[in-house]
Amino acid sequence: MRTVKEISNITGISVRTLHYYDKIGLLKPTDKSDAGYRLYDDKALEQLQQILFFREFDIPLKEIKALMDNPALDRSYILQMQRKMLKTKINRLKHLVEGIDNILKGDNSIMDFQLFNRTEIEEIKEGKIRKIYDNGNTIIMVATDRISCFDVVLNNEEAGKGKILTQMSRFWFEMTKDIVPNHMISVDVNDMPEFFRQDKFNGRCMLCRKLRMLPIECIVRGYISGSLMESYKSDGTVCGINLPKGLKESDKLPEPVYTPSTKAESGVHDENISYEQSIKHLEKYFPGKGRVYGEKIREYSIALYKKCAEYAYERGIIIADTKF
Repeated sequence: MRTVKEISNITGISVRTLHYYDKIGLLKPTDKSDAGYRLYDDKALEQLQQILFFREFDIPLKEIKALMDNPALDRSYILQMQRKMLKTKINRLKHLVEGIDNILKGDNSIMDFQLFNRTEIEEIKEGKIRKIYDNGNTIIMVATDRISCFDVVLNNEEAGKGKILTQMSRFWFEMTKDIVPNHMISVDVNDMPEFFRQDKFNGRCMLCRKLRMLPIECIVRGYISGSLMESYKSDGTVCGINLPKGLKESDKLPEPVYTPSTKAESGVHDENISYEQSIKHLEKYFPGKGRVYGEKIREYSIALYKKCAEYAYERGIIIADTKF
């Protein structure tokens, strides 16, 4: 066990700040001494390390608390991200030190000012298909040509797929922004740092607002098919929703149904859940707002599906189901 003063000496965080973390419930002491002093074990020290990592990205304390309170938090992933971020900083500082050393040794040439610029930008997260790059107040999403099948990324790629995905996304975001605002700012690489003005990025980049993701796959189905049909055959319901009797494969439903699932990391299958379960799931991440958010995203998802399905149907395409 360590006292709050010892924790302060180890981490460089002031005692006052640690007291405040305790006050808001972000970092509670493990125990208290007989004299009433706060005591922290190694697990609390590890938790503080994760808090400081989130602070590096300027995440508000309230949101950090919601993340730390989530039992599904992937601590290993957090440490990997922290290591990657630190390695990037170390490499840049190393080049700066070398430039200063050269000047101190009598090299009168002007220091390469590119050392102060981020000429290379590393991705901060990678999904099955897309890579995400940090750009200060925004992020840049890059769609690759990879193929994902049943949550597994295949070895082969499909040339040009990333460009098509990006342009399709741009089209739908533009078309549906009257229903709900979205994260897209631009798909023009000229609006992005010079790093992205390379041929390999052209047509597959999207500059986006930084938003917090709702950990739900918002699935809407307008026709009964696939896994929906299997569930219907079993008990006449889908994700807790009662459907009319006598439906056949690929029949159109009287009204689109909202069948959410959890949002899993790459390599892990999403889990189908009921609407009420989705509210409980959201509540873990957004205490006190699970129902409000659950109702809103269901409303938006169905409205989005209806508009897009109607547009596609008029052009000879049936969107049986989709997810947002």
